[in-house]
Amino acid sequence: MSTSQLLISQIYLLSQQTGILFDVDGVLLRGRSVIPAAQRALRKLLDPNNNFLFPVVFVTNAGSCQRHQKAQQLSHLLDVQIAPEQVVLSHSPLQMLKTFHDKCVLVSGQGPVVDIANTLGFKKVVTIEQLREHRPLLDMVDHNRRPTLPSTLQTLPKIQAIILFGEPIRWETNLQLLIDVLLTNGSPGCEYDTQPSTQLPVLACNMDLMWMAEAPSPRFGHGMFLLCLESVYRKLTGRELQYQALLGKPSLLTYQYAEHLLRQQNHNRTITTIYAIGDNLMTDVYGANLYNRHLAQQRADTVTTRLVAQGTGSQVTVAQPEEELTSTAAQCRSILVCTGVFNPRSPLLSDRISLVSETVFHGHRDLVLEPDLVEPSGEGAERSTRNKRTEPQLSGIKSVKADPCHSDEQRKCPGPPPSPSAIAKPPELPDELVQAGWSKCWSRRENRPYYFNRFTNQSLWEVPVLGQHDVISDPLGLNAAPAEGGDNNHGNGQRKRRSSEEQGVGPNSLKRTKVEPTTPISPSTPGLKPWSSAPEDKQTQSATPTTPSPAPAPYRPSVIYWDLDIQTNAVIREHAPANLLPPHPEIELQRAQLVTKLRQHYHELCYQREGIDPPRESFNRWLLERKVIDKGHDPLLPSDCEPVISPSMFREVMNDIPIRLSRIKYKEEARKLLFKYAEAAKKMIDSRNASPESRKVVKWNAEDTMSWLRRDHSASKEDYMDRLEHLRQQCGPHVTAVAKDSVEGICSKIYQLSAEYSRRLRHTHLSLLQDPPPTEACPSPQQPRLVYCYPVRLSVSSPPLPRVELHFENDVACLRFRGEMVKVNRGHFSKLELLYRYSCIDDPRFEKFLSRVWCLLKRYQEMFGSGATEGTGLQGALPVTVFEALNRQFAVSFECFASPLNCYFKQFCSAFPDIDGFFGSRGPFLSFAPVSGSFEANPPFCEELMDAMVTHFEELLDQSSEPLSFIIFVPEWRDPVTPALTRMEGSRFLRHQLNVPAYEHEYRSGSQHVCKREEMYYRAAHGTAVLFLQNNAGFTKWAPTPERLAELTAAFRPSSLRTSSLSSPGPAHISPENKDSTTKTCDRTQSSVMSPEIHDGNNNNNNNSGSSPQDKMAAV
Repeated sequence: MSTSQLLISQIYLLSQQTGILFDVDGVLLRGRSVIPAAQRALRKLLDPNNNFLFPVVFVTNAGSCQRHQKAQQLSHLLDVQIAPEQVVLSHSPLQMLKTFHDKCVLVSGQGPVVDIANTLGFKKVVTIEQLREHRPLLDMVDHNRRPTLPSTLQTLPKIQAIILFGEPIRWETNLQLLIDVLLTNGSPGCEYDTQPSTQLPVLACNMDLMWMAEAPSPRFGHGMFLLCLESVYRKLTGRELQYQALLGKPSLLTYQYAEHLLRQQNHNRTITTIYAIGDNLMTDVYGANLYNRHLAQQRADTVTTRLVAQGTGSQVTVAQPEEELTSTAAQCRSILVCTGVFNPRSPLLSDRISLVSETVFHGHRDLVLEPDLVEPSGEGAERSTRNKRTEPQLSGIKSVKADPCHSDEQRKCPGPPPSPSAIAKPPELPDELVQAGWSKCWSRRENRPYYFNRFTNQSLWEVPVLGQHDVISDPLGLNAAPAEGGDNNHGNGQRKRRSSEEQGVGPNSLKRTKVEPTTPISPSTPGLKPWSSAPEDKQTQSATPTTPSPAPAPYRPSVIYWDLDIQTNAVIREHAPANLLPPHPEIELQRAQLVTKLRQHYHELCYQREGIDPPRESFNRWLLERKVIDKGHDPLLPSDCEPVISPSMFREVMNDIPIRLSRIKYKEEARKLLFKYAEAAKKMIDSRNASPESRKVVKWNAEDTMSWLRRDHSASKEDYMDRLEHLRQQCGPHVTAVAKDSVEGICSKIYQLSAEYSRRLRHTHLSLLQDPPPTEACPSPQQPRLVYCYPVRLSVSSPPLPRVELHFENDVACLRFRGEMVKVNRGHFSKLELLYRYSCIDDPRFEKFLSRVWCLLKRYQEMFGSGATEGTGLQGALPVTVFEALNRQFAVSFECFASPLNCYFKQFCSAFPDIDGFFGSRGPFLSFAPVSGSFEANPPFCEELMDAMVTHFEELLDQSSEPLSFIIFVPEWRDPVTPALTRMEGSRFLRHQLNVPAYEHEYRSGSQHVCKREEMYYRAAHGTAVLFLQNNAGFTKWAPTPERLAELTAAFRPSSLRTSSLSSPGPAHISPENKDSTTKTCDRTQSSVMSPEIHDGNNNNNNNSGSSPQDKMAAV
């Protein structure tokens, strides 16, 4: 074979394995001007027949046209034949999201947006202009543009989703109308709901903050419009705008779709290497590196995306067969050119990490700021080759870079792509060191390599050794792992100093934005030492180390709301490990998707069947009430309950029929509400299958009320309220009778869906385990011995867990898995680390710590819901001063209802033993059987749970002769009285009862792990009853004497330091001197006209719903 034939064959083989992704704006074009060097480079990719030698796809974030139009434009400008199948626009992957194709969508952007949406598969499309025409009063900025002709839409359908194709022409109009749609749940023209329980799905295309046109500097892109929309939404609602999907570069879905097109060009043969060429660090380079990481993680994962999709059925439906969209490439390499947004003359270019951390992150809000993701391929592990300044070699292309002035001179840009031989080069460091964060770098000053750890910012001249000890906590190195095949006396001891340590502070010393790189906890990470956790009066000690350490000191919270040094006095009988499935991020992610889907089903059923929104927090209370009797396997979703119809959900939905009754302050409001109730009751009885007697009673009372309203205009607010109460008493039973079957159908449907989702999750979870769990529970010891309480253990070993990314934004720890991010403040993150140290026995090297923290936070996020204030009362806790008094005076060392996020002691009971057990939990309280000890119980204020709690208390106290004491904190509800409170007040074990008046004590927020410090405490709008249930031995040991009670009462008073920053817990700020006028708002009245929306931070009034005000999340 001749040399030319050999070269041709090699080029052919390479072309079968390589694909190229070209950005357009800033790489090939600037506006409508072609970059000359790019055009010449494209020519070198063509064979004599003007066909591409390699599979080529043009990926652009443009979205104001269709694919065939963009292909024609590129073909004309570049003088190269380009097919529509070679073009990916920012909205192209939308055709894969078939879930939304049948929904009514509102579209925003430029160009033929209706045609684009129809081409992508959307059948019901409403534009911003059509919305303006139908609701002209909503756009109040430009009166000259106000529509005068009738709307083309006869009726405006309810909008079910929003699609943002690109930046609009008139931003103010689009911002206003999009906010209208979001805050009215798809019904613009209605009143705003600034605290909606659910948010409409938003799908956004093109996240570019900047893009390069013909102007000398970059122009604002759609990402800037998204930033404005997010800011306005956050300002109005106090929470972040959530996206159902982010499309366009740098999203993974876009690159996956582009790879699918590359394979189609390659006749469905596998593409091993993809080269992505772009001009934007935060879009092109970031997206390619993110996809490269996705490809690497996909190869490492033990289960594929297809297995998860088949097991749970929660993945989006795609247009092509699933096999065609599976990523098969081995790697995606990023190439940066200097012809667009990127400026090679930037003074900060010498250090890309400084560039990212010291300047504004020009990426979308939901993207992780991580320096490695914005380094072109070859700059991270190939730092040592930077000085060689070799030209990139890519299939005959000498360079695809040109300067911004269209010069023919080839200019060097950072990040040359490695040649195929370089790709196959073996790594310079073992995988263990790479996983621990180490990389080999090149020192220009010393002209020799060094080793840098991106997790700890530590630099070493010699090859690092895993397990090196911390000289502060382990000066003799007793816990350090010995080095393999090397001398331990030198090497890691020599620490390389960074330039910041060698140079003084100069004029170029800039203050960096406090955003830290991705930081997985590594077992070899030094400096992770527990502190002596103390309550608030012990928090002023300095955390500055007295001896220099090679690693940064551990984070110490400025305020600590727990004391983990207290040892438990709870005694239990030894138990066998629990036969529960260990947590896994893949399963938790699927569970979150299914719970969100179930919440949406509940919302749709209430709206479709009864024309109402679901009662606020009712889904959360349903979960609590169901788990009291549930015998199923899933830790969150009920699947085995009897009866199937939930009494809690039935009462709450029925209570809002025929209309939801809101807080009444003024006479006019009472009059309008009375008229609406009469009208709705009459309309409902006419449209349902009611008996003649019911129709007669309801119609007569409704018409009588309307007649009274028309003739009596001098009535007072109290008259209207009395009339409304009378109307409810007369019509309520008949309305309930006709709605009974429908509401029961809602409850039954939600339970059936929950059971089905539970079965799917368990099937998928079992497929992830390396060893199948035992079919029978582990046998308990024949004669179980008495031991001090210890966290619950699992009998099923945990499989290897996928990687979870961690980075810090100011004082917030952000953990991300597969694009889903959860947040927790750094103080509580450190608390979780301590609890994990004390409680976990199967992960001494913290290899699974981040994955389990992510699962923990995601689980409680699923429980709380997605609303801004939804669920904040589910985890309320007593003040620190009360816990201190309980421990000092009554030796309390255990909480019966808590979570790892709000616990004060390191031993507690909580809702989810499968994940909470790694952080100190003993499991649900109703399954907890202590023999001796002093306990605090602050249960979720759900009547079914509280009633079961009292039964359990009395059984434990009756069975044990050892000292046993329970101090219970429950709301003092007297109108009507809570059955649980009545039972405890009549119990033979009651030793004393203490009543704390309303507004004279406070609680800690249920969102304490994410809220601001000034929002940590809030006043209680209801009284709290403190009851002491003790057996004889417990009363002898911890009797509630006057002295002890006096200290406990004093501890309940809000401190002067916190009083100034207390947040009032209700929709209206109620002062103590005005509380008499709002008594009925805070009381639970059997026939009240209040709805579940009438709530405060610790009191969600639910009328006769049984589910009570402050539903704090805890053990069920």
